[in-house]
Amino acid sequence: MTTMSDNDNPLLGELQARGEFVQPSMDDWRALAENRPGDLHRLASEVPGGFLVEPLYTDSGASESAGWPGRAPFTRGFRPLANTPGGWEVCQRTANPEPAEAARTMAMDLKHGATAVWIIADATVRSGHHGGESGSEMPVDGVVVSTADDLDPILSTIDTTRIGIHLDGGGNGIALAAAVIAACRTRGLDPGTIRGSHGWDPLGALAGDGELPYGIERSLALVPSMARWAGTVTPGMQALTVSTLPYQRAGADPDLELACATATGVEYLRRMVDAGIDLQSAAGQIRWVVGIGRDLFVEAAKLRVFRRLWARVIEAFGGAASCPVGPIHAVTSLRCMSQRDPWVNMLRTTVESMAAVVGGADCLTVLPFDSAIGVSDDFGRRMAVNVHAIMREESHLHRIIDPAGGSFYVERLAEDMARAAWSRFQRLEAGGGMAAALVDGTIHRAVGKAAAEQDDLLATRRWPVTGVSTYPNPTEVPVLRPSGVRPAAQAQPPQGPPLEDQPWKTSPVEAAVDALSTGATLIQVAAAIRGSAAPTLVSPFTARREAADFESLRDASDRWLDTRGSRPRAFLVNIGAVSDHRIRAEFARNLLEAGGIEVVTETGFETIEQAATAFVASGVFTAVICSSDEAYATSMPDLASALREAGARMVLLTGNPGTHEEAWRRAGVDHFLNTACDALALLTDVLRAEGVIDG
Repeated sequence: MTTMSDNDNPLLGELQARGEFVQPSMDDWRALAENRPGDLHRLASEVPGGFLVEPLYTDSGASESAGWPGRAPFTRGFRPLANTPGGWEVCQRTANPEPAEAARTMAMDLKHGATAVWIIADATVRSGHHGGESGSEMPVDGVVVSTADDLDPILSTIDTTRIGIHLDGGGNGIALAAAVIAACRTRGLDPGTIRGSHGWDPLGALAGDGELPYGIERSLALVPSMARWAGTVTPGMQALTVSTLPYQRAGADPDLELACATATGVEYLRRMVDAGIDLQSAAGQIRWVVGIGRDLFVEAAKLRVFRRLWARVIEAFGGAASCPVGPIHAVTSLRCMSQRDPWVNMLRTTVESMAAVVGGADCLTVLPFDSAIGVSDDFGRRMAVNVHAIMREESHLHRIIDPAGGSFYVERLAEDMARAAWSRFQRLEAGGGMAAALVDGTIHRAVGKAAAEQDDLLATRRWPVTGVSTYPNPTEVPVLRPSGVRPAAQAQPPQGPPLEDQPWKTSPVEAAVDALSTGATLIQVAAAIRGSAAPTLVSPFTARREAADFESLRDASDRWLDTRGSRPRAFLVNIGAVSDHRIRAEFARNLLEAGGIEVVTETGFETIEQAATAFVASGVFTAVICSSDEAYATSMPDLASALREAGARMVLLTGNPGTHEEAWRRAGVDHFLNTACDALALLTDVLRAEGVIDG
């Protein structure tokens, strides 16, 4: 019998040979890198939140502080095996106004692989009062629910013993939760067998909707009642949700999101513990909903950091490491979606979903690619569910425990983010807590500052939006979807038996279930729960998409095309040989088309006179000079002056003027197109000069 020793194994011999090489140190690398042209600091970059990304990472000890999966500080997951036994929960959002149509799309999602549904109530339920005139065509993003009977088509679609049910009724979440249980009892379903979450997040609703129907003090006082009722009647459903979606969609940085989530959770936890609910039960009643943005590594680190922060909170409350923590429900970002070239949204949601799974999300909602346009169609919903299928069935990501574990970059990023978020959380607590920060505007100012910084990155295209601010398709056919409209038959909710404005004799939630079971409306229940308390009002955090400003310019161009028969145009004044202007001409075309500006061009011109003559013949009023730096040195500023004399309203030059900027501006150049320019401001000025937009 022939045997082979280790010395005979060529592969093992190669590995042993590699081990004989000296391991370079960080100082060795730095010394070599500094000998290269350019500043070493140019290799570093910033990611969302202002965190610095170094060009090279080694083990700095951050991986040790991350611990082990299932053990404190839970950076690597709350469970030793993470989601490997069954994977994450595939939860699809349901917000179609018509309950019957919502039920149909829900059934389709479940057929295609969803394992949970997320029912979003419309503005009427969320605000706790009737919000429109009878028969009005008010846009709606949520299921219109007036009474418990409206939920019957939806519940008839769901096997409540197998499918998770998650709710979002905004500030009136108690009424929606009660309506679901009333409808279940009517159908003979046992609420004790339902799993999911009631989704009541009064502070999140105040931030997102700008209104809290029960008032902030009344709502927070009801937190223990809601928790006790859920723990008894629906033990498989968490009573409370803490959502970062209002802040994330408005432009909050990751560390600010984390601070807001932690501070909100502490508000709820403190109310429950102060009311006599033991810490373990109280902590188990909170579910976390987290928006996932554009950067894969940042968002994966964000989920890891959150677990670490909340473990620290539980420790501060005196809890043990085994104290249960509610699941983290990740949601792909509406903020990152575009209406133009929306097919790119499929790529965006795939990256965001990957980040959520790598970060250890327990539940994931992938928004359909057409969510920013209107009510998603069946194709959009099918593609959203398929993202889960690709990650699970083809990539087997659910079989890996903590995929990001051991990445020096992710561990370092998480360490920096954790410190920044905890510091912000401490400042919120010192200022009176999350409720006070929402009412006095502290959070609004912080989110506004972060959003302004992001707006600058978007305007200068340092944060590009593919298909919109970069690589636009000027001939694309718009994707159309209907807007959600409140069903006319249900514009005015039916009136049930009157409810007395008095303290509830039993649990307010159970009393709401009884009232809804006998025909009361959700609006009546909201009024009864509110009693004499006044609603709390603040400025809502407006959800703003990253592509919106550039898309508004494209919209203005479309209107101009509809009324004038042609788009606003710009003439590329290409000077010299093709090799002199080709790259800059393509750059200018890409930038101008992002504003809906049609580019008119010719091969190139040898003289200033030829260029000026061709410009006049084109009938265009905006000139864009494209050539090499050498050509600029000989033809500028005479070329700019000639174009002005030829009737140019705007003269743009592609490139960096360097020390010539002042002289070239005096000659007539209005803007310089380069990678550092404010593309949004430049395009706005061009469209204003063309008369396309006012101002």
